[in-house]
Amino acid sequence: MPYGYRFLKRYSKLSKADELIFNYARYLIELTLIDQKFNKYPPSMISASSLYIAKKVLKRQQPWSSLMTEQTSYTEKQIRDCAKEICIVLNSAHEKQEYSSLYKKFSMAKYLEVAKINVSIA
Repeated sequence: MPYGYRFLKRYSKLSKADELIFNYARYLIELTLIDQKFNKYPPSMISASSLYIAKKVLKRQQPWSSLMTEQTSYTEKQIRDCAKEICIVLNSAHEKQEYSSLYKKFSMAKYLEVAKINVSIA
């Protein structure tokens, strides 16, 4: 299964995402690589959902625009199920052993310490 990073780069440019949004979404994408339940989603949907979550969590206006729907072929409604599953993983990632290396990686200043963003969502 291809990794969604390339989709994230494209979608981030389209949505004018800043570095914090990009790194947070990247963290979410990498979390999904560990859990087999995400194999049912195409990488493009995981990337779209991750970007959507990042924008929601970081309280950006209009987390999913009509431009994004047009360019990705995903409506906000279509990405919500995937986004909900990612949120479940995100809420427990800091305490589960299988995610510890990713948590450590994305807690580094290089990635703007996005793993340390304390949120309770889902």
